[in-house]
Amino acid sequence: MKKKTITLSDISRIQEIIILALYRKELYGLQIIKIIECASCNTRKVGYGSLYPALDNLENKGLVQSRWGDDKPQERHGARRKYYTLTHEGERIFTEINDFHRNLQSQDLPLEVI
Repeated sequence: MKKKTITLSDISRIQEIIILALYRKELYGLQIIKIIECASCNTRKVGYGSLYPALDNLENKGLVQSRWGDDKPQERHGARRKYYTLTHEGERIFTEINDFHRNLQSQDLPLEVI
């Protein structure tokens, strides 16, 4: 059975934002949250309760891959970190997202009243 190609219509807004945050980076959960907050001047907040299900969903779709960090929990006084990166397919979707935003902002689009 051939695997379905993921398109923009298959991802949610939170997943889109995570893909944008992960482009050319390897980040763990808290870093993703902080980057989104910083990039939005603290107008967008992503909680753990929505971040991790979205990351799991992106991983299931083959857009994100993860790995456990090498640090030991006792070295950090907390849980082991899980790092996330975009896959090749995730980078393709990143390009689609950027193309969509660029086209949406284009002055050359026809403005037809339906």
